Amino acid sequence: MIGNDLIALATWSQGGAERLERYRRKVFHREERRLLSELALPLAWQNALGWSLKEAAYKAHYRQRRGRLFAPLSLAIKSLEKEGSTYQGALLIEGVYYQLSSEERREMLHSLAWKAGARRPVWRLQKQRPGFFWYQGKYLRFYKDEAGVPWVASFDCDEQYSSPASLSHDGGLHAWAW
Repeated sequence: MIGNDLIALATWSQGGAERLERYRRKVFHREERRLLSELALPLAWQNALGWSLKEAAYKAHYRQRRGRLFAPLSLAIKSLEKEGSTYQGALLIEGVYYQLSSEERREMLHSLAWKAGARRPVWRLQKQRPGFFWYQGKYLRFYKDEAGVPWVASFDCDEQYSSPASLSHDGGLHAWAW
């Protein structure tokens, strides 16, 4: 299972240090706060990165479970480090590990989460909501099933392809992963 999250960083820079610190204590464990502070980012961006990683993992995990209970402290970022222009890590939720990746692009922060051991998802960022698109020699379409769960599937009937997908949007941009 996969999940992704997109954050417009400008919206996270608002508010004073006291508000940011209060938010931090409500959403992150002490160890998570330590991991985030070691990245030497402004406090607001540390909060945005941590939240985005948790949100992506939440989407991946609860897609399987089909439940909707979001308690940020029930998700625990176990490792996080900067590798080039991306942040890589791992998160644990209900005994299941997820691999994490996040990168800044165009004043946006995009995060991915996928079940440990599975293939890393492909993702795209664009201004309009996805519909049909060309990828690796085939037309694919993005849609939601009757339960509202996103999928990517081949448009060409000769070759059937279907994959779970994740959609996120913020700041006028859309990101989807599959």
